[in-house]
Amino acid sequence: MEIDADHAEAWLIQARIHARRAEFHLLRSEDAAAAADAALAAARRASELAPESFEALHIAGVAAGLRGASSVERGEDPVPWFALAANSLRRGLELHPRHAPSLLTLGTVAIKRGEYEYRKGIDASSAIGLGVATYSRLLELLPDLPAAHNNVAAAYQLQGRFLASRDRDPQGAYDQGLAACDRALAGNPTYAFALNNRGVLWLRRGEWAQRQGGDPEPLLARARESLAAALALNPTFAYAHNNLGEVELAWARHAAAGGLDPSPALQRAEQALTKAVQLNPRHPLAWRNLASVKRLAAAHAPAATRKALVEACLAAAERAHAINPTMGSALAEQGAALLLEAQFARGQERQRLARRAQELLAEALRQEPVAGPEYEHALGTAAALARGEVPPPPSARSP
Repeated sequence: MEIDADHAEAWLIQARIHARRAEFHLLRSEDAAAAADAALAAARRASELAPESFEALHIAGVAAGLRGASSVERGEDPVPWFALAANSLRRGLELHPRHAPSLLTLGTVAIKRGEYEYRKGIDASSAIGLGVATYSRLLELLPDLPAAHNNVAAAYQLQGRFLASRDRDPQGAYDQGLAACDRALAGNPTYAFALNNRGVLWLRRGEWAQRQGGDPEPLLARARESLAAALALNPTFAYAHNNLGEVELAWARHAAAGGLDPSPALQRAEQALTKAVQLNPRHPLAWRNLASVKRLAAAHAPAATRKALVEACLAAAERAHAINPTMGSALAEQGAALLLEAQFARGQERQRLARRAQELLAEALRQEPVAGPEYEHALGTAAALARGEVPPPPSARSP
């Protein structure tokens, strides 16, 4: 596209085109860095030509946020990009304090930064707090907008996960998220995204209940109900299929921990997750969850089928990590699967498998410290096996 190098509006048009391309690539889990860089360069040129242009600051913030999201996918540090985006958007909001798209983007950038910091074991409270506060400002402008309430719900869901990772009670955050979902659905009862978020919040409540020794089943049942409603409205909603699979996986883990057969829940989980990766073959979370299903099935399978299930787990986890090289939990699934094999092996083969499991689990926890204490326990077991010690036998409580 040929543009007038001295015309700010022409550069803004160019920036918008590149930003749309970057958004398209991210939706398809493709590398969006080049398009985001081009959008940011064009927006900066527009800002140089028109220093008081609010629109140039807004588009620069959008582009920098997209570049940060791309950095996460590329395994790079996105924080400088997210900081640049927030700075540009704040400068724009000083010129236009009631600009809803800028508030929406600033809140989204803050939450994406919070997600990254949470996964890396960094204190994410500041970024999450900015996201909640910014979305609240947006609601003051648009109190009846269902999407704004849904964004608030997503922010509280992340806040709850962060609190839980620090062994602090997340239920208040989850309750506020559920209330926001209810407000979104009051404005639009067929809003599938809000039904999906509500299902995830009930899932997180169930996970916390089980962690505290309570009964997660009533909460998981509500999660299943909400996600089924989302899928009835949009059967091609890959994220909802993934989340439904995660609910069934949680149900299977609960059954196994209680000495019950997890197979029925595992079959339901596999069905939902297979649908998710059929709809979006580049959905790393769905592949990671599918790996977890295969590994739990292998832990309860007879010797004749265990090997094939472990291989299926490894293949799904490798697929997840290839799509998102920063997903430490995908590496952890590979390590835990090899640990399972090691516990049933003998002699040098046992130690060889255990050493490889130890390497994968250590790297996984380096990449994603919040992956979970269960993987830390698995790392200790792998280290013991690698040293030739005899650990306790595999159990349903293994990760």
